[in-house]
Amino acid sequence: MKHHLTHGRVVTTIAPADEPITLADLKRQIRVDTSDEDDQLTAYIKAARELLEEHTERALVTQTRQLYLDRFPSCQTIEIPCTPVTSIESIEYIDPTGQLQELDPSSYVADLVSSPARIRPAYGRFWPAIRYQMNAVIVTFEAGQDVDEVPERAKQAIRLLAGHWYANRETVLIGTISKEVEFSFNALAGQLRWH
Repeated sequence: MKHHLTHGRVVTTIAPADEPITLADLKRQIRVDTSDEDDQLTAYIKAARELLEEHTERALVTQTRQLYLDRFPSCQTIEIPCTPVTSIESIEYIDPTGQLQELDPSSYVADLVSSPARIRPAYGRFWPAIRYQMNAVIVTFEAGQDVDEVPERAKQAIRLLAGHWYANRETVLIGTISKEVEFSFNALAGQLRWH
């Protein structure tokens, strides 16, 4: 039973500084040697990376995200539905008086090796009392990896999608996958999923 994830929502607060593939990489893939459409191609790369991250619940490159929960879990374990998590930046909560508080890092322990990453109160400690309201708990964390550590399968999936959107820009909306690339994309994404 995962009641602690029932109302959880993850948002990206600081986007990656770099994408898994470069503009030059995509242009080689689709055989484009002019700069006339660089902005559009860059948008395709970003959209493809975001879609792949959504399908795999994986952060491909270093970024900061926040997990919003309505309460601390009764089972005491917070699971972060994203991998890889590289650090827990903070845990904030709304106390019973309505004030935003930040937990002392010594009051909890994080397991960043497991997928999903887990956070529990330190030995002999418990989560504090909170005000009963939506999004009363905010976990800020860093996720992802360096660009040169991104798996080649992920890069290929991004090239595949971005190239497809470029070749079919008159008939395909960004964010959608046509049947002709869906099988390949799903095969690559399936290998990257962590559960």
